[in-house]
Amino acid sequence: MFNDFKWKKPRVVPSFIEGGDARLFLREFNERANRYNNPEALKVLSFDSEKGIVVGSNPFAVVLTNEILRTGITTATPRQIEYFLESGLHPSMIHADTALYLTGLDRTNSFVAESLNRQIRERGFKESVLIPLTSLDLFEEKDQLGFKLREDAEIIRTEFLEPGTFSQLNNDGVPIRGKGNRILYANSDSGLKRYRHIGKDISVESGSLLGSSPVGKIIIVKEFN
Repeated sequence: MFNDFKWKKPRVVPSFIEGGDARLFLREFNERANRYNNPEALKVLSFDSEKGIVVGSNPFAVVLTNEILRTGITTATPRQIEYFLESGLHPSMIHADTALYLTGLDRTNSFVAESLNRQIRERGFKESVLIPLTSLDLFEEKDQLGFKLREDAEIIRTEFLEPGTFSQLNNDGVPIRGKGNRILYANSDSGLKRYRHIGKDISVESGSLLGSSPVGKIIIVKEFN
């Protein structure tokens, strides 16, 4: 299980949704997306025929991807991305949603934020917390998509993340602020934020969870035997 990822001795390797199975995956993905009343929030992935990989990303799409790939493969967590960078994965290959950062209620993403706030409090947590996307499932209520904490969900307590520089992440995948050549993009608003890896930097900024960049990619991890 990838929840048993060992920081010092990982047994996983990174990959993308690529090759001959990429189109089959995308077909399955879109079929599942169409089961929801608001499929457009999910259908942000496309196949880049020149590169031969699936591109695009938002938190909803990553969670649906995990629901498809749960048998031995899953999307990368923040700490796994950090290991891959240390192991030589080129930063230009990384533009990925890996977690949600929850610091309170949110006007833009009010339904999702209220639901997650209620769920983390039921488990004895308060904001601010980092929740890897691998810890979530999708649900829909009154045509609104939301996230449900999995039974084995990882909820990471963290201090309020403010903009600045850093050189490395801690074992939970959270930046250790200080001198460094890496940038933490953040703002002072409380709420629900996307936690994105952009090269060696991290973006934790307010805004809609729905948008997708054409350079975004879903990074998946496989067991290494």
